[in-house]
Amino acid sequence: MKPLHFDPEWPRASEWLAGNVNGELPITVKIFGVPWNNSISPGRADLAPDAIRAALSKFSTFDPEKGVDLRTVGVHDLGNIDPATLTQQMREQTGLAILLGGDNGLTRAGVHGIGVDLSRVGVLTFDAHLDVRTLNGGHHNGNPIRALIEDGVLGEHIIQLGISPFANSREYWDYAQGVGITSTTLAEVREQGLSSLTTEALDRLAKTCDAIYIDLDIDVLDRAFTPGTPGARPGGLTPHEVSEAAYLCGLHPLVRAIDLVEIDPETDQSQLSALAAARFLLSFVAGVSQRL
Repeated sequence: MKPLHFDPEWPRASEWLAGNVNGELPITVKIFGVPWNNSISPGRADLAPDAIRAALSKFSTFDPEKGVDLRTVGVHDLGNIDPATLTQQMREQTGLAILLGGDNGLTRAGVHGIGVDLSRVGVLTFDAHLDVRTLNGGHHNGNPIRALIEDGVLGEHIIQLGISPFANSREYWDYAQGVGITSTTLAEVREQGLSSLTTEALDRLAKTCDAIYIDLDIDVLDRAFTPGTPGARPGGLTPHEVSEAAYLCGLHPLVRAIDLVEIDPETDQSQLSALAAARFLLSFVAGVSQRL
């Protein structure tokens, strides 16, 4: 395969992530590859961290729409870590955390990893699913939100955007509403706009929380944009909508961490799913750059 063209005046986002661009900057963002794979759907989500990194080679560091160049943001990629050590390693690091999953089961450990009293943590999810299945079969990617409720996160501090038709049960919907979770359907997102709802959710959580965690499940996208995501279905969101939401999350001062989860590179096509996740990572950091 022909190597990528090298142009010193067109720095790639992959070079930025590797620390080869403006490597002397103070570290603002820490990247954790988390090959978590305990999914109720068969797949190789554990391969996704490296697939997302590889997809970054297709992007530059500059966004003319936002007037942002990521070379102003210091980043440290800690590589792929043992998933069992995620909470501890996050607590040992300073700066914002970006978790490259891995399946959605890592969200529980990620929320614990920001080191804030759980009753004061806000969780904003972009997800087609409620993730409140019972814990009878242990912890997995179908129940991190329920597990966090049982751990001590308050239901009213959880806001979900993008809940899809025919992707959840009446029983779990009733549970989520019963514990105070705000679950916003795709129809409501389309009516009000994802950017507007994201801003509203962040502002609402900021009133009662000390820190906010973002769970970005790639299956919130329409299946056409993410064939390598087992839970994605027709009718989901577009990459543009989610990229704008990721930017707004990065911009908000109380957001401490984001995870990008639920990609199986073995079923991906033309890197579509990995490219989407890479774009969301960059959009989030573009927002972070505006805080500096």
